[in-house]
Amino acid sequence: MKNIIIRFYTWSVRTILFFLPETEKVNLFRGWLYSWVLKDCKGDFRVGHDVLLKNPQWISVGYGVHINMGCQLMGGNITIGDRVLFGPMVLVAAGNHTFDGKDYFTGFERGHIHIGSGCWIGGNSSLLMGTNIPNGCVVGGLVLFVQNLFQKKIV
Repeated sequence: MKNIIIRFYTWSVRTILFFLPETEKVNLFRGWLYSWVLKDCKGDFRVGHDVLLKNPQWISVGYGVHINMGCQLMGGNITIGDRVLFGPMVLVAAGNHTFDGKDYFTGFERGHIHIGSGCWIGGNSSLLMGTNIPNGCVVGGLVLFVQNLFQKKIV
């Protein structure tokens, strides 16, 4: 029942604020509304237009995070450090369907994604289950990321 209430709440926030302009105050207001259902939120959280947070009770967000318009965060445990910027249309999928011998419809595996503090994730990038990005990394636009980084890099 709790998951249904959280889904309805996030759908309501997304739908009601969909037609408001993309301004700093509206983004802060969206972030404040979403922070109520996140696993953890340190504050100064900005959420752009048409962002989908699926299962927000498994998402932890540091201070000063900005999730740009059209991003989707879903699946399993997602941890985002302080001062992280997401470009538009970024996909963060911390889960994957599993094959049960017949099809991919019945099984689902939840994983983890960690994004360190001070990172910038470029537009239209995809971060998939098991990704670990350390502090201060830049992930360029249109990147499909499925591995771990062990030092500060530009990808």
